[in-house]
Amino acid sequence: MTLIKGRAGILSTQFFTPPEPNVTYSACLAHRVAEMFETGKAPYPVERTLLVSGIMESGLRSRGRAASTPHLSVRYRGPAASQHARS
Repeated sequence: MTLIKGRAGILSTQFFTPPEPNVTYSACLAHRVAEMFETGKAPYPVERTLLVSGIMESGLRSRGRAASTPHLSVRYRGPAASQHARS
């Protein structure tokens, strides 16, 4: 946890990735790409990518201040089953 004088709460987090090479992530991504080529359809809605990209950009641009995010008013229904990678 990072603390800055005069500011309360957590200001940063740390995310650990698996050691290199990240075979699990690469294999999952390659599987999804192959699935898209085989079916001609994206394995998940493009809205998911738009939302995640928009959230990331808004967070970076806001620099910790409240910001208007009308571009995030995208309708998206998550899949019924988990798409989390499983071994």
